[in-house]
Amino acid sequence: MSTGPTQNYGQDASTAWRPRPALATLVRVTLVSAPLLFALVVGAVAARWLPAARLGLPTAVWLLLVVVTSSGVLLVCTRWLRRLAPLSSLLRLSLALPDRVPNRFAVARRTWSPAALARAGSGGAGGATEWLLALLGTLAAHDDRTRAHGERVQAYAALIGGELGLSREDVDKLSWVALLHDVGKVHVPVEVINAKGRPTEAEWASLAEHPDHGGRLVEPLRPWLGDWLDGVEQHHERWDGHGYPRGLAGADVSLAARVIAVADTYDVITTARSYKKPMSAEQARSEITRCAGAQFDPEVVRAFLSVGLGRLRVVAGPATLLAALPWVGRSPPRPSRPPPPSRRRPAARC
Repeated sequence: MSTGPTQNYGQDASTAWRPRPALATLVRVTLVSAPLLFALVVGAVAARWLPAARLGLPTAVWLLLVVVTSSGVLLVCTRWLRRLAPLSSLLRLSLALPDRVPNRFAVARRTWSPAALARAGSGGAGGATEWLLALLGTLAAHDDRTRAHGERVQAYAALIGGELGLSREDVDKLSWVALLHDVGKVHVPVEVINAKGRPTEAEWASLAEHPDHGGRLVEPLRPWLGDWLDGVEQHHERWDGHGYPRGLAGADVSLAARVIAVADTYDVITTARSYKKPMSAEQARSEITRCAGAQFDPEVVRAFLSVGLGRLRVVAGPATLLAALPWVGRSPPRPSRPPPPSRRRPAARC
């Protein structure tokens, strides 16, 4: 995972986070390995000190009890440690914040939910930083896969922003917006977000509302992030005007949304899902290039193509490497899923 955009380290440390990539990696490894390790320890302890003969149980019954107990430990540990999943991404961030920031460990321990977010109101009481962290915490608690997707889109968007020649401050703001681009999905049921196969028309209608939801949720951050914030509501708009929810076209779509659209699409088509196989990095770049001038801003696509494949693979992780294997299929869906039929515009090339 990328460490995000660079930062002006002359800034007051109380309003900025510096990256801690080694610690972030340790946290991520721990989240994956610790539950399995605990489950194995339970099995080893049972075999060493509580064998079937000592308990007077048939071997088959004893083995079943060990498997059930180990599986329970694995499940409980996984769910408990998942609360700390956002900590890994927070430790990788090198970003300026609008007001004094809390300790990252304290942020990660706090549990948020869509209901808690609604009770918190407009976010004005706690300041911009508190509201932003509440949004990130709520998204992570609602759907961990969407959280991870946001982290990767954040990293891709930061790379594209750098190739576009944006200032450090603008890349910083773009990065935050990219991280939040799917926050509106906290209002979409998890079973709809992670449904296998093509969503139904009703599910599409629910999914298509997430840009509007997201735009309302992030509005308290506008005094800090300014027009970059439009990227949340507009990230499904298209260069040719065939997107949603507003059907904006060309330069009427904010630059943040145009960058996020490319970063979002690249991550979607290079990440494995239950209903599709991932594209390789090379195939994904070709597909995005094909859709330049229709789905995507050509200038943003050129900036994306300037990012080296190695840097893209570092962000993508094992999904892109898996796609490179010869036995993995080569026919995933098109980059961008269309809006529901009720909102669909005339067919476009991409």
